[in-house]
Amino acid sequence: MNKKIRTILFSILAISFLFIAPGTIFYAQGYRFDFEKMKFFQTGGIYVKVTPPQAKVFLNERFRDKTQLFSNALLIQNLLPEEYKIRIEKEGYFSWEKILEVQEKKVIDAKNIILFPQNLNFSLLKKEVKNFYILEGSNKIIIQTEDKQQKDLLLLDIDTKEESSLLKEANSLLENSDFVELIPSPSLERGLIKLENKNSRKIQYYLIFLKNKEGEAPFLLEFLDDKAKDIYFSPKDENRIFYQKENQVFQKEINLPSPPMLFLKDRVITFSVFENYLYCLREDGKLVKLNIQEGSSEIVTQKSFPFKKELNYKILILGNRLFLKEGNNLYLWGEEEKIFEKVFESVESIILSPLADKVLCATGHELWIFLLRDIQVPFLKQAGEKIFISRFSGEIRNPQWIENDYLIFSIGPDIKISEIDARSKFNVFNLAEFETSKISFCLKSKKLYVLSQDALFFSERVY
Repeated sequence: MNKKIRTILFSILAISFLFIAPGTIFYAQGYRFDFEKMKFFQTGGIYVKVTPPQAKVFLNERFRDKTQLFSNALLIQNLLPEEYKIRIEKEGYFSWEKILEVQEKKVIDAKNIILFPQNLNFSLLKKEVKNFYILEGSNKIIIQTEDKQQKDLLLLDIDTKEESSLLKEANSLLENSDFVELIPSPSLERGLIKLENKNSRKIQYYLIFLKNKEGEAPFLLEFLDDKAKDIYFSPKDENRIFYQKENQVFQKEINLPSPPMLFLKDRVITFSVFENYLYCLREDGKLVKLNIQEGSSEIVTQKSFPFKKELNYKILILGNRLFLKEGNNLYLWGEEEKIFEKVFESVESIILSPLADKVLCATGHELWIFLLRDIQVPFLKQAGEKIFISRFSGEIRNPQWIENDYLIFSIGPDIKISEIDARSKFNVFNLAEFETSKISFCLKSKKLYVLSQDALFFSERVY
């Protein structure tokens, strides 16, 4: 090879290096050339985490990969900044779709994706059921039964299917009464049942023992009647009950024969107990915070709330935030402003999320989310923001959380699940179809319980 040829080859290699090297460096730093826009961009990515694992991920209708077996996740890298249609599917499950916008040097997250089964299997748990209550945070269900022989209130263990009567020999209590409400204690060791006489409409409250120890039959709390409301167990001593009667707050030691004692001299509209504090709205419109153990109190409002005598009021403590329900209007207490601010109208159901960072607010036909804290999953939003989920032509019934980012509810015979991810469209699925009177999801077992035509059914694990 003579000198001239070597010079030509060296020149070609040098020129090639000058052209290729910058491109290689740009590529290594995450730059890509967009031929439509004719310019370089730094790339981004999409990170998904899916239950169940081994789900197929499609990007703009092209299969990219499956999620990992153990981490349930997949990272798609080197994407130009633009919108991408992502679809995640697995055989036997509803697919999940979303349009996500990728930005330069950022990874867009979709971390809590759940694929729900298309054909959810249900089994019969019990017949002749009139009502049921799942004790949140436990594996127990209270079931009200009624057959031709007798009525009863049963405590059922979800895991073992073992059941026992909460009323014991006192099941005659339900002969002429309807079971209206259950008020469980914070420890779930005991509770109050509210009964209404079918003929006289008289209200009675009984203390029941949810641990169901031998010999502990329910007994009547005579000091509670149809005028009693806002009934709470003391958080520190479950033998102590607070309640409101004729605009005054009383306390009563259940295990002592002494009469109820006046706890507050102030006349109140409503009150609530949270941790070691009692919050009450007085008739003068002032909000008062009282330390239960110390007895000290302070007025925390700067401006009186203009209450209306014809409306019902209730204080709700949700995720350390204080709300006031006025009829169907919902107000939030502003700790800095020291006033109540209206956040929703026509609210029928208010439910705190499992992580206590969001509140589900349901009207007759709409679902909304109110954020109690800043959140990063499934999207970046700030506390105080409201997220509109959807409006339905049918009446929304039994709305509740099944996970911190998913809701379940019924409309007519359809049991639906909706995500709360507001990016592009919401994914809403028809999970099952029943002539339902009540549905309830057990967060511990992740099973759905359905009361249909006096029969109680339970599903396999929903996720």
